[in-house]
Amino acid sequence: MEHFRKGGSMKNKKGMTLIEVLIALVIISIALTAIMKATSQSIRHTDYLQQKIIAEWVGTDVMNEVNLGLIVLPRSANTLSAETIMLGKKWFWTIEKTATPNPRIRAIQVNVFNSENKNLVKLIGYIYEENI
Repeated sequence: MEHFRKGGSMKNKKGMTLIEVLIALVIISIALTAIMKATSQSIRHTDYLQQKIIAEWVGTDVMNEVNLGLIVLPRSANTLSAETIMLGKKWFWTIEKTATPNPRIRAIQVNVFNSENKNLVKLIGYIYEENI
C-alpha cells in the first residue's frame, strides 16, 4: 500500500503512462500515413509508365507496318485512324502524313491514345514515295 501513499516515491513504477502511449500512437499514425501516400503515388506512376510503354509498342508497330507497306496511306487524305488491341486493351492511333522539302519524302507522325482519349505517344518517321 505504500505506492499509493500521497507524496510517495514512483521510482519502482514500470511501464508507460497514458500520455506516452498516445504520443507513440500519434507518431506511428503519421508515419503510416506517409508510407501509404508514397505507396499510392508509386502505384499510380507505375500504371502510367505501363500504359506509356504499351503505347510506345503500338506506335512502333504502326510505324513499322507503314514502312513495310502493310498499312497503305491514302493519297487523297493525309490522315488515317484505326484501333489496335494489345495486351487485352484497346488502343487508338492516328497517322498524319505531311510534306517535307524533298518532294519524294513524307513525314509520318503516329499518335497513340488510350481508351480515355489521352495522347500517350507521338512518333515521327519518314517514308520514301517513288511515284508522286
